[in-house]
Amino acid sequence: MSRRSSGIAMCVGLWLYCSLPGLPGPGCAVVECETNRDCGNGEKCQHGVCQTDDGGSSPTLSYPAGDCLAAAPCQSDIDCVPLGGYRCNIALSPPECEKLYCGAEHSFCSTSEACEPPMHCFEDGCTHCDKCGNLCKVDFATDPLHCGGCNQPVGATQPCVDGQPACPADRMACGNICVDLSRSSSETGPNDSVRLTAIDDADRRRQA
Repeated sequence: MSRRSSGIAMCVGLWLYCSLPGLPGPGCAVVECETNRDCGNGEKCQHGVCQTDDGGSSPTLSYPAGDCLAAAPCQSDIDCVPLGGYRCNIALSPPECEKLYCGAEHSFCSTSEACEPPMHCFEDGCTHCDKCGNLCKVDFATDPLHCGGCNQPVGATQPCVDGQPACPADRMACGNICVDLSRSSSETGPNDSVRLTAIDDADRRRQA
């Protein structure tokens, strides 16, 4: 049997393993949706899991509301001290003195003091940093801790590519497990069943 055929056999065996009652266990993909219709309001089906749309491109930023600005140009916070309760927002062009904690979501900012609490200043814009817990922005396509959705980490040596865990060149992807094709595919386990040589993150830690 060729290496590729052996690898395909392993994938089939893994699929059967993940289909057993009481599973899936570690390394078995959980599919809870096929389309957006299978998810709740405000959620999208992303790689078989319903997720809120925390990723995406950066929003369009706007000027703070007029009552937040003092119509006073500045170069640093020192220029705004006489106004009391203002800071120099150098993200504006030209920079202006802005009232503390006044900026709405997606308004230009240079420090978090310019934003309404509990927002933070992120990439020059007031942002609710509540993505996947307390993050300001998440890229589900490449983030190794949130690959394809919130709290979906890849293995210790796996990159996240297009929202899916990827495998090193010497291993074959079976679901979200990397199978080592250089090892035997017919090792007999305690129950005289075929033991897959799938190496997940826990195995790597034990071998380290």
